[in-house]
Amino acid sequence: MGQELLAAGEMAGRICAGLVFVLAATQKAQHWRIFSGVLANYRLLPRRLVTPVAALLPPVEMLVGVLLLSAQIRPFGALAAIALLGLFATAMAINLKRGRSEIDCGCGHPFLKQNLSWVLV
Repeated sequence: MGQELLAAGEMAGRICAGLVFVLAATQKAQHWRIFSGVLANYRLLPRRLVTPVAALLPPVEMLVGVLLLSAQIRPFGALAAIALLGLFATAMAINLKRGRSEIDCGCGHPFLKQNLSWVLV
């Protein structure tokens, strides 16, 4: 019974995380110009890289979400999700350390601006 419960919890967590990545990718793709501005506001990339990274991130997030949902390549999806979340957390932490909490995190709908905070990190 314990193994079954653990397996069910793992599957539920993987599905929830996968759906979060798919939703995030969809929102970024739908509002690409806004997302490009949000990414630029982080001031971590040279200007010439903002547009390519903004274009690349939604397909990468979609791929991670699909990998988590399908569980076909089991450890890769989870490791990729951890890497992306770590990258996002690092970008937020750098800006918070710089005193830049007033910028939009880019975590949700473009019309629901959410400022950076340590809780998000």
